[in-house]
Amino acid sequence: MTQGWSDTSYLWKQVPLREGRVPAAGERDVAVLGEAAAAAFGKKLGDDIQILGENFKVIGIANYTAIINRGIALLALPDLQKISARPNQVTIIHVNVERGGSPGGPHADEARD
Repeated sequence: MTQGWSDTSYLWKQVPLREGRVPAAGERDVAVLGEAAAAAFGKKLGDDIQILGENFKVIGIANYTAIINRGIALLALPDLQKISARPNQVTIIHVNVERGGSPGGPHADEARD
């Protein structure tokens, strides 16, 4: 499974790296592999991996606990859109909701008065 995240996605900050790093903003043609993906393809930091016919440099190995994420390849969203011929398109949107405050927003109590 391959996922592409925008440069500013909060998800990059949550990658449990075993080694290496995540892409810097604007960095392209690099990948972070889950441990199982790296092992299956015999890849380590600095190696190249081909995804959908394009070469990417492995800059990170993630140590996810969920089995599905252990086999993942993470790319910058523009790279995945380019190699999959889906410019400006997405399949899934992740939403991060902050908890706190009252339901309905800061003025919800006023609506009840």
